[in-house]
Amino acid sequence: MFHRAITGLVGPVLALTWIFQLQAGDLPEGIDPLPPSKDAALSGLIEEAVRYRGLPLKQSVPSGQLDEARLKGQFASAFHQEMPDDVLGPVEKVLKTFGMLPESMDMSTYLPELLSSQVAGYYDPAQKYLVLVEREWSESGEQDQKMNQLMDEAILVHEINHAIQDQHFDLGQFGMEQPLSDEAAARLALVEGDATVVMYGYMLGVAMERIPGADMGLKMTMDEPEMLLALAPDMPGGKELIEAPAYLRETMMFSYIQGAYFCIQVRKAGGQKLLDHAFQNDPPRSTEQIMHPEKWLTERDDPVTLTIPSLTKPLRGYRRTAEGTLGELEIRLLLTERLSDEQRNEAREAAAGWGGDRFVLYEKGRRSALAWVTEWDTSEDKQQFLAAARKALPDWDIEDSGSTRVTLVKTRAKKKRVKRVLAELAGIQAVRGANLAPDLAALGITQADKPATLTAAESMKLMENPLLNVFDDEQPSDGLQASQLSDMLKNPEAREMINQLGREMLGDAAGDVDFAAILENPEVMKMVESMMQGGQNDAEGKIIDGTYTNDGLGIAVSLPKKPGWVISDDKPSIPMGPKALIQFTDMHSGSNVLVLIQNLPMAMPVESLLANLEMGIKSQFSDYEKLKGRHLKEAGKEGYQMEYTGSMSGQGLHFLHRFHMMEGKLLMLVGTATEQAWHSQQEAIREALDSLKFLEKTEME
Repeated sequence: MFHRAITGLVGPVLALTWIFQLQAGDLPEGIDPLPPSKDAALSGLIEEAVRYRGLPLKQSVPSGQLDEARLKGQFASAFHQEMPDDVLGPVEKVLKTFGMLPESMDMSTYLPELLSSQVAGYYDPAQKYLVLVEREWSESGEQDQKMNQLMDEAILVHEINHAIQDQHFDLGQFGMEQPLSDEAAARLALVEGDATVVMYGYMLGVAMERIPGADMGLKMTMDEPEMLLALAPDMPGGKELIEAPAYLRETMMFSYIQGAYFCIQVRKAGGQKLLDHAFQNDPPRSTEQIMHPEKWLTERDDPVTLTIPSLTKPLRGYRRTAEGTLGELEIRLLLTERLSDEQRNEAREAAAGWGGDRFVLYEKGRRSALAWVTEWDTSEDKQQFLAAARKALPDWDIEDSGSTRVTLVKTRAKKKRVKRVLAELAGIQAVRGANLAPDLAALGITQADKPATLTAAESMKLMENPLLNVFDDEQPSDGLQASQLSDMLKNPEAREMINQLGREMLGDAAGDVDFAAILENPEVMKMVESMMQGGQNDAEGKIIDGTYTNDGLGIAVSLPKKPGWVISDDKPSIPMGPKALIQFTDMHSGSNVLVLIQNLPMAMPVESLLANLEMGIKSQFSDYEKLKGRHLKEAGKEGYQMEYTGSMSGQGLHFLHRFHMMEGKLLMLVGTATEQAWHSQQEAIREALDSLKFLEKTEME
């Protein structure tokens, strides 16, 4: 909706853009140059945008900023230039007739206010410049100032990516200016989703497509927008977003969140080459393909084309003023807004069988007639929509018009006219799409073009990113609870995410195992709950003369005596799974020794875990090589030590990894150095691991 906006959200989604058609010039009047600090950072941010997008910025882009007050004035002026009354009026009438907007709302004043409250930056592909809007993202403490800076940088990266897109693919040719087009919404989601993936990659320090489950997490967020809106009150524009009609709010969010989901799926299937192909030759044709990327990638399902002829005979005296397509996204919203929470899945399933649709608005003075023809993939899909529509749209005339067609009319015209309109709609020819999925081989895409899954060490580093905890309530986590896991498994998207993670971790060994079904077993659920709490309740240790002692666990580990080794202040914080107890680091080489504790569902011999432990380690490297392995036993505690090598992010690493079983817990000591540093640091790493002592355990209260 209103697809001239390459938009996003200031509040929970972060970056918003609008394509303005302004006077020529490097920076239009009223837009200030970036301040020196931001201007100095721009070249580095361009490098980051280029790095995560994979395409160069061909030429520099004038960059500036303006405050919120000037933005509102500029925004209102540009909005009314692009959406004059003769364009906006019929659009508003369509949305109100569908029931998407309240009758009392004046879109000419409300929409510019809402959108300007959400704008964080924009890129103008007509005049080739970008603008950052001056906003305070959070409070004024030191940590908040760092976050403010990160948010500003992230928005600039987002807008730089739009400039990259424009220079390589010409955004002006994308046809996003159509206000009531489902295809325009899909193209907008491609453009904004790509920029959002690049922006999040910059913020997290790793490409989104490499993070297992990141795409499914985005999809879950879109399916459960309350998760995102819970964060909105504390963000700029959050109040306005929460209070906006669901239709406006969710179509705005769609471009960013669901668009990012689509782009990640495309990158995972064929890397940057396939995403570039989508921009250059084969953009998605419907919001259905954005919501279900397989309908673009493999099980191609292009929309059915429907053309509604003139209806001036049955609607004599009426004038055709607007037409367009809802698509799966807006049909879902139309139904979910009118059905109860318990029927939400029914509405989603009813919309999911969409094949194509077309509507036209006819007006005669204050009277109107909205005629709508819908085509469905199968007769079962048609019946599902028909049943949902009859519940949700009681004020419409609805007719079963064939094996896959439902026709609808909403008007106060005489019934004879309505019947004639429905008859016209029933006879419209449906033109099926070619349904040609991308041929990866023909595009020169090989396995090497696909992203490598995040390694264990990279995952641990990612967990240290403060952005992942920025919305926490600063209360210590008790780990995953069985009730939370049970609720999660009720969501089909969460189940798919769990199965996807299992397949990514185990590769061919996963087969067709339903990991989500396994987790539903009450005993398995208890085991997972115990493991995910990762020793969260274990006593904290103390450090005396370079030795870490934890009386609650009954262990002691000493810092290597080699000069340069220190106890690190940056102990990794892992929200679920293992708990990091202490980290020793060599300041010069970056080598380290990390001590972790992990709950296990029961006491078990170390031999029973070795195969799974090694499989998990091996899955993190493309060139894993086990060098040595030996069983250990100290003070009655069984253990195993492995030495292995592997590369991550192009860096060769050498590991010494020790496991010990401790009454239902797995104690792990992991020593790491680069291949270059291993020769000089291996003695210190071995010294730290060999210093492990098992003490008499002090019972915790």
